[in-house]
This record gives sequence, structure tokens and C-alpha cells, in this order.
Amino acid sequence: MKKLVIVKSMLVAFLLISPASAASNAFDTEKMLSDLEQQLQLSREKYNKMKPQLEQTIEQKSRELKETVDKQVKEGFVELESMSKKLDAASDEAKRNLEKALNSDEIMQLKNFLASIDEEAIRDARERLLDELTRQLELTADQLDKLKPILRDYMTQASELLEQFTKGGKRAFEEYREKYDVLANDAKESTKDILNSDQMKKLEEQLIETRDRIKEKVFTTDEKVK
Repeated sequence: MKKLVIVKSMLVAFLLISPASAASNAFDTEKMLSDLEQQLQLSREKYNKMKPQLEQTIEQKSRELKETVDKQVKEGFVELESMSKKLDAASDEAKRNLEKALNSDEIMQLKNFLASIDEEAIRDARERLLDELTRQLELTADQLDKLKPILRDYMTQASELLEQFTKGGKRAFEEYREKYDVLANDAKESTKDILNSDQMKKLEEQLIETRDRIKEKVFTTDEKVK
């Protein structure tokens, strides 16, 4: 089974759950500031001089991270292209706020740092979706150990499938749905010996609900797909 790899170049990844309502774990601004200080390796004098601006920038970036993650999780799937664009925009603003006070090497270190916390935000969103699904299915510890790798692998395959068709708009939905249903049936087959009958029913319902949400939010443009 393939292992899930977080890459921002993937177009869309989603997990099959009803939209989650729980708030995101806060991105710790103090820790982010400390990590940035270590990443940039500024002199104490330069760091103290820049600290107010660094704090303001990191607080703003932290808010953007939390808002973006919360929005994606509430929708019930993570749309990586949209999420990455928002995070990249916030990172670009952070760089503009600081680059006048940094040399070229420090700017590169800042860029790497911002990219790393964006990837952390994507992981956070995915893990929150996965946690919400396991909560809804009321898994035992043994079921959880067996099911998580299957669902993570499913997420990767579903992402690749959706990437093939999403740019085709609503006209591409029917072909996408046919392949999606095959993938969904494979997922059910992989979990049938792990889940009990009630859990399997919930999973089947979530597979259908997610397909319908993808249809509405990704494939539909100016009118509903029939």
C-alpha cells in the first residue's frame, strides 16, 4: 500500500466525512516565532530590533493558517489548490513585510520556514478530517490501527482521480462519478472485514455524501449538475 505524502502540487484531496465543526488546534505563535528565530539565525541585536515586526507578521500568518484550515475542515474535504493559494498569498505578504530588513540568505530561510508551516497546516487539516471520520465511525483501537492506512491510501488515489477531471467542469462529472464509484467500492471492500455492519452503513453514507459535495462544490459552475 502506498504511503500518503503531503505535496502542495496535488490539486485536491478529500476525506469522506460530514463537514466537521470542531475548531482547529491553535497554531502557537510563540513557538512559531521561536522557530523562525532559529531558522533565520539572526544576531541578538538584529532580532530584538525586528521582534515587533516579526511578532506582527507571525500573528497575522497564524490567523490565516487557522482560518484556512477551519474553512477546509468545515467543508468536509481539503481542496489543496485553493488552500495552497491562500497560504501562499499569506506567505508572500509575510515576506514583503520583512524582506527589507533581511539579507538574501535570510529571505531564503524565511521562505523555507513559511513553506514548512504551510505544509503543517495541510497535514493538520487532513488529520482533523481523519480524526473526525474515526470518531463518527466509533472505531475501536484495533480498528483504528487497521483503518487509518487504508483511508490515507484512499485519499491519495481519490486526489489523483479528481485531479484528472476537475478542470473539465460540470461536463466531466459523469465520467468522474463512474471512476469514483469504482474507487468507493474498492474502499468498502478493503474495510468490510474491519468494520461492523453499523459502521459500514455509516461509511457508505459518507461515501455518497462526499461525492455529492464534490459534485456541488468542485464540478458545478453556473448551474447544478443534473
